[in-house]
Amino acid sequence: MLRYLGIAAWIVFLWFLFRLVDALARWLSLRMTRRARYQSASVIVFARRVIKAGLLVLGALGILDTLGFDVTAGVAALGIGGLVLALGAQKTVENLVGTVSVLADRPVKVGDVCKVGDVLGTIEDIGMRSTRIRTLERTVVTIPNGDFSSRQIENYTKRERFLFNETIGLEYSLDAAKLREGIALIEDALAQNEHIAPEPRRATLRYFAADSLAIETFAYIMTADFDESLRIRNDLMLDIYERLERAGIGFAFPTQTLYLRKDETEQA
Repeated sequence: MLRYLGIAAWIVFLWFLFRLVDALARWLSLRMTRRARYQSASVIVFARRVIKAGLLVLGALGILDTLGFDVTAGVAALGIGGLVLALGAQKTVENLVGTVSVLADRPVKVGDVCKVGDVLGTIEDIGMRSTRIRTLERTVVTIPNGDFSSRQIENYTKRERFLFNETIGLEYSLDAAKLREGIALIEDALAQNEHIAPEPRRATLRYFAADSLAIETFAYIMTADFDESLRIRNDLMLDIYERLERAGIGFAFPTQTLYLRKDETEQA
């Protein structure tokens, strides 16, 4: 009777722990969902399954011990079997650990535009084994999470501003005063644009190129939306072009100057 009572006690205890784990997981998942932390909710689901599996193994060992079986030998056998299973399913375990790393560290989330290694696209799904990325060519690349977590991940969605770093080539026919005027016009176009951050912001003569005077601009467009940044960039480039055109400052294009010289014999 004591054995039967012990088994019943183990079953009731496991049932209580299962319900407790489900209740806590449900409460945490709802809380994470309300905060739009969907990856944390996925981690909670994964952790709930692992905890319930561990409780089930613990309960099975407790019931076997109540029935009088040698649990020590069983635990040793489970340890050896678990080691063999871990060695045989090494890649699967690696992907599960990678999943936990991705969900816990949260370098990306579903909907983010990112570059993983040499793959550029939008995150469509972060599963328990792999992550799917929709590329710009509309193909789907599936990367195992063990490999995904070990790669260099560049998240474009988390960018809060966009770099404006264009090189403008002016003609070599300009004199020094006209060149200074051109640089001042470009700096003024950057300063008067309300979407350009005040610092850092500059326009400088970067180098003497083979066919142009290279004026480098460096500024930041204050927006996190990619389409809006393209519109601002377009308006700014047109403004610079119009200012230089009104000042009579021309843009350089690839040219070659050929010098012909007669030698002394041919001249004689």
